[in-house]
Amino acid sequence: MVFNPPYHTSFPCLNFGVHYTLGRTINFNYDELKYLTSISQTWNGAARNWATFGYGELYVSTNFRDQYGYPLTVIGGASRTVPVLNRVGLPDGSA
Repeated sequence: MVFNPPYHTSFPCLNFGVHYTLGRTINFNYDELKYLTSISQTWNGAARNWATFGYGELYVSTNFRDQYGYPLTVIGGASRTVPVLNRVGLPDGSA
């Protein structure tokens, strides 16, 4: 098995593959934000998606309080919206 991650090539390479002993390559495809969008393979001349991925946003609040209602000191980022994986699609159309 040969693994060629994107950091072994010139930037911006967002798609890369794993080539294994049967001569097949599994591709990991990313969008411009570097989110994995699909895992695909060309087999008998036809491209197949083994999985597709969808993303959404989730608001993370860091406004924590102790058992007495006093604010806690948060080490890290402030409350914000972050991207999260919210869908994994499979070849049979299920998610």
